[in-house]
Amino acid sequence: MNASARSLLAYLGLNGPTHRSELAEATRLSKAAVSTLARNLLEAGLIHEVATARSTSGQGRPPVLLDVEPRYGFLVGVRLDDDPLISVLTDLKGGLLGQEARALSERPEPDEVAAGIADSVRALLARARVDPGRLLGVGVAVSGIVDAAAGIVRHSAILGWDDVPLADAVGERVGAPVLVENDANSVATYEHLYGSARGTDDFALVTVGRGVGGAQFVAGRLQRGHDGGAGELAHCTIDPGGRLCACGKHGCLDTIAARGAIFRAARERGLRAESMTALEALAQRGDPHALAALREAAAALGLAVSHLIHLTDPGLVLIAGSEIHPNTVFATAARQAVERNVLPRRLTTLNLAFRPLEPISWAQGAAALATHSLLTGRLALPPDGYSARAGSRAPLA
Repeated sequence: MNASARSLLAYLGLNGPTHRSELAEATRLSKAAVSTLARNLLEAGLIHEVATARSTSGQGRPPVLLDVEPRYGFLVGVRLDDDPLISVLTDLKGGLLGQEARALSERPEPDEVAAGIADSVRALLARARVDPGRLLGVGVAVSGIVDAAAGIVRHSAILGWDDVPLADAVGERVGAPVLVENDANSVATYEHLYGSARGTDDFALVTVGRGVGGAQFVAGRLQRGHDGGAGELAHCTIDPGGRLCACGKHGCLDTIAARGAIFRAARERGLRAESMTALEALAQRGDPHALAALREAAAALGLAVSHLIHLTDPGLVLIAGSEIHPNTVFATAARQAVERNVLPRRLTTLNLAFRPLEPISWAQGAAALATHSLLTGRLALPPDGYSARAGSRAPLA
């Protein structure tokens, strides 16, 4: 596929159904070139036409939009944490077709993980009755520092891994391209394609869970940094004289705002709450210790986010996590901390949102990563293509 066809496909994938004339303007191609490229993509089965409602005048042919064909091929996304392994099957527009969870042993070895992912892929395809030859790629989201270009997990504290060539190990077993990415980057990619950040080229995602994660899109591109470590908000020093972090430094954001740190702060105040929901319930009833634990963590998080805003000026900051909800004590205190610490002129344009993440969200992010890579050319489409008229495609090698 040439660069012009790829740009047209990428635009449709990122923006949804679009008129040919709008495609020409957006891609800076002539209308004749767009017509030719669209015809080729239609014949290949990569896109399809979407009829729109007839104009109010009732005259003329109804306008026709172009869009990515969701069932051209399928993607699997995997969330790799300590346990369980969560996998999803999606179509090319992110539609969820199946999911499963698979248990892992404590501190699993790479071979066990690769075999488990391969088993999950086979099971998902079989249940959805999808020809394995139509699997376009597998995305794996991992907590830690990832060399995405090489497919190597450079360091994952949760898994106890260093320099593990996971993409190769999984690819040998599934017979399809495999991408490995940091988990926060994967969720950010999902938000960029399908979620709160669709249509926003500059945004930041901050995740709050077992640790604090971060990811950012700048000018429509995911920022990985020099060696995959971009977005490590967790280890920004917030309190130089604070608690020792697992990384060896003192006062990292992780030691104050990660979920475990919040629960520890609650226990030190004599509370037994072991979930954000329970702490929020106590805080809503006015418990001073619950309020203090939540506000302390939120203040640290808000301070770190304000630094992020000053450094990169995102159009949207999305704070997300398994127990993160808008209009809670934690969210309100975090917003207040951001507003206290950013320059006043930034307040007029500040777009800060909070939303919960389900365990499956991380796996959907990994699948979205594979989709995004297909659309933008990082991951190649099968050289033999897929013809909608032929109805099948040779299995991937």
